Amino acid sequence: IRTLKAQGNSAQDWKRVWVGPKFDPKRVSRCAFLGPVFLSGCEGTVEVDGVAFPTGISHATLSHCVVGSNVLIQNVRLVNRPVIDGHAVLFDVGTVTLEEKEETFANGLEVLIAIETGGREVRLFAELTVDQAWVMSRSRGNRSLQEGYSSQVEAYVKAGSCPCNVIGPSARIRHTPKVAGLFLGPSASIDSAASVEHVTVLSGSGEVSEISRGAIVKSSILQWGAKVTTGAIVDSSLLTEHSHVERHGKVTHSILG
Repeated sequence: IRTLKAQGNSAQDWKRVWVGPKFDPKRVSRCAFLGPVFLSGCEGTVEVDGVAFPTGISHATLSHCVVGSNVLIQNVRLVNRPVIDGHAVLFDVGTVTLEEKEETFANGLEVLIAIETGGREVRLFAELTVDQAWVMSRSRGNRSLQEGYSSQVEAYVKAGSCPCNVIGPSARIRHTPKVAGLFLGPSASIDSAASVEHVTVLSGSGEVSEISRGAIVKSSILQWGAKVTTGAIVDSSLLTEHSHVERHGKVTHSILG
């Protein structure tokens, strides 16, 4: 605690700040800790915009956080209620927040497919395929099928809901003013987006998903390798794997194959 204070850090209550093995207080500077905060150890460097930065936390406000090992969190005004996995990067970010309630990350959302006045609604979940959505939208009269699907989605939403933001291993959020209610998969990237709210982003090291360059994504799900970039807007929609929205494209209440 003495070392942390000497590094310009402050805490609402130091008894609610925990640290893990190999924690180095010299890698934490000019931070404020609000509520319970758990900090893992950091070592080595990570590259951001072509520059190697020592891992650690600086110039950030952390509230109700669990922070994994070897992360870089720098110049973040507020990080509230996240679980941040190892090797993640939050760099030059406004706020990453979540209200005190269960977040479903757009799972369970009902979208109006094909007919704006309704009649072919489909409820989303993160692994939904185009074929499954086609069957559900075309089988409105099959009551047992609809009820069975609804029960499965409800179970999925219950299992996948969480009272915190989830930022996966090696995921990155950079140069973005507002993030709220986010499940960000491994190696996924949010870079210079305008706003990301209530979103699931599935991703992997070989299928990196991306939200970037002025994009706005709200109440939507991106599957593996999907991209929203260059001023595009995606609202209340599902982007299946390797689908793209770009160049000011607008997608709302849709499933994009």
